[in-house]
Amino acid sequence: MLTALPLQFIQLPEKKSSEVNFIKRIKYHQSAREVDTELCQEASARRSEALKIISPLKNAEESRKFIHDYIEAIYGFLFKVEPEGFGAEESSMKHLIYFYWSSAFGSATNFACNNSFYELINLLTAFGLGLLSHAASLLTTSSPSREEEIDKATYSLCCEAAGAFQAALSLSENHLLFQLQFPVECHPAFLKALVALSLAQGQEVGATRAMKKAQQSVESRPPELCTKLLHQATVLYEESLSFLKQVETKEESYVSLKRYVSFKCLLSQSYTWVGMACVLNKQNDNGGALLAMQQAQVSLKEAAAQVKAVKCFKHLCEVHGREVESKVLKFQKENELIYHAKVATESCNLLPPQPLARPKTFVFPQKSDLWTPETVSKFVLSS
Repeated sequence: MLTALPLQFIQLPEKKSSEVNFIKRIKYHQSAREVDTELCQEASARRSEALKIISPLKNAEESRKFIHDYIEAIYGFLFKVEPEGFGAEESSMKHLIYFYWSSAFGSATNFACNNSFYELINLLTAFGLGLLSHAASLLTTSSPSREEEIDKATYSLCCEAAGAFQAALSLSENHLLFQLQFPVECHPAFLKALVALSLAQGQEVGATRAMKKAQQSVESRPPELCTKLLHQATVLYEESLSFLKQVETKEESYVSLKRYVSFKCLLSQSYTWVGMACVLNKQNDNGGALLAMQQAQVSLKEAAAQVKAVKCFKHLCEVHGREVESKVLKFQKENELIYHAKVATESCNLLPPQPLARPKTFVFPQKSDLWTPETVSKFVLSS
């Protein structure tokens, strides 16, 4: 039987942005001679409310509502408003306002850009980071009676975060050419890394849930499913790490994130090999099981070597290390006393990964009573 590890995720830093008074900002930069005062005031108010609710994020549904409300208020600064509804063509007013955002994984400097898509990408990324931090906080809640509820909520938050990052990635690739003066969170490779990380953590929750159910079952179930789920979590952590390595930065918070993902990747890898060993043991292939355990020990040793950089996860290595040692002794005893089989010399292959966690699509508002062709006509752009 494969024992579930305690779930623990890293607390990610928050993205910050300075307040924006749309009317004052437009006048200061002289980007328009006339504006719709009422709409600009509403957009300023909704932006302030959205930022307050996602930093720190405590309620995903409430945060999503405030973000939707704000997007409705700035839709005309993003896309052209047609009489019959919103079109896909970019708005001629997308450069009216300068937005300032700091990097969660860089210096505290505010990065300015007069592009409304820059604003939306940073907003969605801030939302995703808030969701992941909220998920990490939930896992610190010690309540055995609410364990299943917490696991389900954590899984949902991770999938929703993946959807937010995926939406930001799509906007980044289609509407905003990344520049070095932007926060690293606008970089397509980094957004891909965050999508994979969110799904990896969600997959880990799903695999852990499956293991807990197997342990609670009266019947002894084979561990194939849990092993496949764990393998997919490992694949996703590896994918996230590969994207993180594509971004060149020496900022400590970014380096720390890479260390964390690398550590989780190795620990998940080790855990997957233990699962494979349990599968082979069930099939009475104790030689193969011992070979799989050797692979688990190699990954665990590498993970333990990185614990110095992520000390708060040291106990995970210790807990897993005890299980590895216990299973190695068990399989050795069965191999020597019962089956008299030798450790296989050929390589031992893992079962194919089985995806479970998927991005929850971020749905953009399809209409806004604030924006009509008449509203657009009140904006007179500077020549």
